[in-house]
Amino acid sequence: MVGKEGNNIEMQYLQEDKGYWNSLVDYSYFQQKNNFSLEILSSKEEINTCSALYALLSFDEPSRFDECGSFLQEDKKLSIDAYKDRYLENRWYIEIFSNEVSKQYGIQCLQKFYSFEKWIAFGNGENDISMFQQCDEGIAVANSCSALKAVASEIIGSNVENAVADYIQKRFQCK
Repeated sequence: MVGKEGNNIEMQYLQEDKGYWNSLVDYSYFQQKNNFSLEILSSKEEINTCSALYALLSFDEPSRFDECGSFLQEDKKLSIDAYKDRYLENRWYIEIFSNEVSKQYGIQCLQKFYSFEKWIAFGNGENDISMFQQCDEGIAVANSCSALKAVASEIIGSNVENAVADYIQKRFQCK
C-alpha cells in the first residue's frame, strides 16, 4: 500500500506478499530517501489502522481473490476495483482506494491550476470511469473493461498495440 503521512511516503504490504513485491520492485532507491518508509504488515487488523491512499493486491487463485474482494466491498470508506489481469493468465488484482482519493479528484486538482482547452483521458479499468466523467473526452483502449467502454467517448486499439501513443501521434500530428 502506498500512503502519505505528512511529507513522508509509506509503503506497506502483508508479510505473505513480501516475496512477490520484492521480485517486482527494487526498494533500495526508496530506502535511501529520508521521507520514505517500508513496513511489512502481518495482519488485516494492521491494514485497517493504516491511512493508505492506494493499495494493489495480487492473487494467483480466484478463490482468494473472490474472498478478499467480498471482504473489502463491505467497507464503505473504500473504493474497490477488482479485475482479472488482461495480459497474464491466472492473475487477479484488487486496487483499493480511499474514497477521498480518485483519478477524478486528481483531474479536478489539475483543472484548478491549468486552463487547457480540452481535457482528454485514456483508460482501461473501472477506476478510470470517474476520470472520464471529469474530462471532455474519455478514450478507452480495446482491451478495457466493458463498464469503461460504456462511458467512453471513443474506443481505440489495444494498449499492447501502442494504440494510445499512435492515437496521440495521429491526432496531434506529433513526429
